[in-house]
Amino acid sequence: MLNTLRDQLEFSASYMPMTTGVRDLIFKNRQTKRTLKFLLDCKRGNAPLAPIVNYMRQGKVVDRSGFETFEVEGVYQKVKRVTTPLDLQNRLPGQDIYPPPTPQAQAEEILRRDTTELDDMITRREEHMCSQLLQTGGYQAKGEAVEIDIKFKPEADQISSLSGNALFSDKVNSDPLGVLRAQARKVFRSGYAPSVSILGIDAYDALMKTDQFSGATAGKPSLFSNVNMEIGRIKPEDIGPGMLYLGRINEIGQDIFVYSGQYTDDEGNRQYFINPKNLVTVAPDAGFAVYYGAIQNVNCLVSLPRFFSMWTENDPSVQYLMLESAPLAAPLNLDSYACVKVLA
Repeated sequence: MLNTLRDQLEFSASYMPMTTGVRDLIFKNRQTKRTLKFLLDCKRGNAPLAPIVNYMRQGKVVDRSGFETFEVEGVYQKVKRVTTPLDLQNRLPGQDIYPPPTPQAQAEEILRRDTTELDDMITRREEHMCSQLLQTGGYQAKGEAVEIDIKFKPEADQISSLSGNALFSDKVNSDPLGVLRAQARKVFRSGYAPSVSILGIDAYDALMKTDQFSGATAGKPSLFSNVNMEIGRIKPEDIGPGMLYLGRINEIGQDIFVYSGQYTDDEGNRQYFINPKNLVTVAPDAGFAVYYGAIQNVNCLVSLPRFFSMWTENDPSVQYLMLESAPLAAPLNLDSYACVKVLA
């Protein structure tokens, strides 16, 4: 009877839910590449008018402009799990004690769990890349015998910080709605409407305490409208864990979200995908993509986002499971996002 309750509990393989709010909301385009390194053409918000000429004169030659070309490389990841004979004999978390599974059934269950967990790790890395791109204009990371430093040359004002009375921590004098408008103007340079803003959790708390958003002024109506939630344009189940839809501010035409998705860094510390103090404004229609560079494995002869391989060694007797992927998050339009730090 001691283990009756334990036997009935369903084990959750992850202590924290998989959160891919930024990738799934913004980076909806997925493309595979035939090489690990590739050229990426990104647009700038350049929209020149056609020159006017006398119809009796020759046509005017115009330059090919409005985009920049970057030589980039997929961020390569190889993660492995080892299964030993002892693993096949031990009970896995969440398994019934009696009757014990057969070695074959145990091997299949270990493979299923390991495959899911390795895939989740790479998916979190993709989410991390997408989030960092929107906040820094690139992606920087260190790995084993490799250092990643990818920059998409954001304009000077695309990544900025507030100061003084403009900080959201100043409940009375700050102007969050003005900040949202200012961020929107930056993104409008892309030629697309900035329809989404994402708040870090501390920025959200500070925003809701300001006089402008708290309704401190008597009789002041709420700036948020939940019409998009009511008509089903934005469904909570489509947003995923960690992403909360606050509502739409009709005055600026934006859907406002707060994102609390987390990951564990290489030092074992919990971090937020979106800096808690940041506000990110995006024009999703401008185009954002996750590209997958070619898998560097002679057994993989086609372009794939992921490649699984398995092999065994006899002495000592072990089985290896490895997952390889080379994703890269990128904006198709370099002016399509802006980030501002709203708290000191």
